[in-house]
Amino acid sequence: MTEAVTVSVAASTSDRADFAALVREYVDWLAVDLGYQGLEAELSALGRVYGPPGGILLARAADGAALGGVAVKPLPALGSGICEMKRLYVRPAGRGLGLGRRLGEAAMVHARAVGFTAMVLDTMPSRMGDAVAMYAKLGFSRRTAYYDTPIAETIFLERIL
Repeated sequence: MTEAVTVSVAASTSDRADFAALVREYVDWLAVDLGYQGLEAELSALGRVYGPPGGILLARAADGAALGGVAVKPLPALGSGICEMKRLYVRPAGRGLGLGRRLGEAAMVHARAVGFTAMVLDTMPSRMGDAVAMYAKLGFSRRTAYYDTPIAETIFLERIL
């Protein structure tokens, strides 16, 4: 099935709506209030928050159903070449197919292509142990916090692109 799954940059209003639905599922699954990150404002302005040069990437099955997504956005406060990977999530129907890794790799390729030189992300090991292991395989390593969070277990990772 992974051969039939495409990963592409979300360009349409419909794509952004699919991504917003994925993010809402992700937040429900995570069972953590992400209001401190301005989640509702982010979702209401996806085209601005994750628009060019970053973008949103979606994994779609052959029938067009969104199976997963990831977003990339610039983080100018850390430097002009730094971006952040956000909201990587794969629906249960897409798990076990390597889609998380494909989305992570696609996010890095996309970030490199638009000129970013490093990528950061944050995650919570207790809830996302598999993701932490995947990030390590993708070459991410621990770094200092790049924003304040009320969630004590949050870890911060970075990869040079």
